[in-house]
Amino acid sequence: MQNRSFLRCESVTQDTAWVRTFSLRVLAKEMAEQCDMGRYLILELPDREGVIQQRNYSIVGRPEADLVEIAVKDTGRSGISSQLHSKVAVDSLLLSAGVGGLITVDSLAGVQRVAMFAGGIGITLPMALIRQLDRRARNKIAPPTVQLFVSVPSLAELPYLDELLAMSLSNAWLDVRIFLTQEKFVSDSRLFTSGRPLRADYTELGTPEIAVICGSLGFVSENRDVLNHLFPETKLLIENFTQVSDQPRNSARGEAACRVTVYATDQQHQVAMDVALLGELDRCNLKIKSQCKSGICGSCRVRLRSGSVRSDGDFALTPREREKGYILACCSYPTSESICIEL
Repeated sequence: MQNRSFLRCESVTQDTAWVRTFSLRVLAKEMAEQCDMGRYLILELPDREGVIQQRNYSIVGRPEADLVEIAVKDTGRSGISSQLHSKVAVDSLLLSAGVGGLITVDSLAGVQRVAMFAGGIGITLPMALIRQLDRRARNKIAPPTVQLFVSVPSLAELPYLDELLAMSLSNAWLDVRIFLTQEKFVSDSRLFTSGRPLRADYTELGTPEIAVICGSLGFVSENRDVLNHLFPETKLLIENFTQVSDQPRNSARGEAACRVTVYATDQQHQVAMDVALLGELDRCNLKIKSQCKSGICGSCRVRLRSGSVRSDGDFALTPREREKGYILACCSYPTSESICIEL
């Protein structure tokens, strides 16, 4: 459930050339109580074209009960992240549409071995969990063994590098490996490796009971497939913050259109074929429950009765649900001239 609240920016810290950490005071007590580290804030902000957009940002720090930290990478594009970099300063007010996500340090309770995979700014979720585990370890609560793989183009683009290295050196339960995908690095240490993780690197993990994956759609999909193949019994906890398209790729909406019929009603609507169904149905005043808008939470599932769709980034549905015709409206795009859906 989404409960809107204003957030006041308390400070802005430049972590790397492209990443800033924003400390935000949550002004509504009810929302502040939901802000566990590892969950995400749903921020609502106009992009450079003035179109209101939502984007999710992991809560990577919580210095006080109503003060949270998020790390934001400036992508250089026209979205919310770039607007946060260019517009938000101390005392700025931001609107949050709520708190989402279910992955917290409590998700790791009772396990002995955890693997974490972070792609670029996707380090925020593992960092939130590792900080919490470190805090528990200092309070004499034994953490699981954690093996963290971070993939990043270059060292200069990795936030929290010094903190990660310090925790790795001082905690026997934490093993960190950093893969530099676009930078040559010559070292005898296994800490830094040029290139992407190889199959041999994954097999060194043993068999983790839980694997946490956070990054772009491509990164998450690749690692999910590798882990499902190597460790089919491992439970996967996934966050993908690549937002689906709510805007048509062509300037003329409806140039490629699909007729949507709502099952057991007389409702029919024309929707664009290159825009995710969720946004198009919302435009037609068909309200569907949703939260993450990135194929993770599964709250926007509907049943496809006829026609066909393309699903990009569905991480929530089970094989059995797909067999029964369920799709996620947030990441499904019509591929036939007409479809029928059951809400």
